[in-house]
Amino acid sequence: MAFIIKLPLFFRPHFLYQALNGKSFLHQQLRKKRPTQSDSVLLYDQLPKQSLMPNQSAKSHARYVPGFHILTYLVVAAALGIATILVIHRGITHETAFYFITAIAMGLLTFYVRHFATNNQDRIIRAEENFRSYRLTGKVLDPRLRTSQVVALRFAEDEEFTSLSQQAANDNLTAAQIKAAIQKWRADHHRV
Repeated sequence: MAFIIKLPLFFRPHFLYQALNGKSFLHQQLRKKRPTQSDSVLLYDQLPKQSLMPNQSAKSHARYVPGFHILTYLVVAAALGIATILVIHRGITHETAFYFITAIAMGLLTFYVRHFATNNQDRIIRAEENFRSYRLTGKVLDPRLRTSQVVALRFAEDEEFTSLSQQAANDNLTAAQIKAAIQKWRADHHRV
């Protein structure tokens, strides 16, 4: 009686031969189109637009995800409320202390997950807008601009971006003032 052992694709001899000699499917696909210099820079406007909000403006650009912004906060609030009620009715025991600490930890986790993700998005936006400013003017953004100002400037089209960023730095405009001053809105379909 012979046993047939089916090896994973990587361990099969013909696959190894093809991979080592550049004849594998992956090598063939890579040879079809070599990236060019123009392919190396993917501009923001060229990214695919994935949004539930096709029309954005200064008044309707905020995006809410009900599963996170409503449901998660309700669950955390309910857990904290129930834990507080248990501590009041049963007193402080190991069990009620555990429930209360767990509810507090859930609240902190929910807050910091959102906080860290938003800060990361702000850093990415600052880098994108710095590059955009350099592309348009040959200079990076004015260091006087706060992160909230740069985040608001991302909605401005290229034609008004330079003048609006200079005005925001000189007049210390708020994010709401910058958004209100934008004449031609450039939608952001990627921020959550």
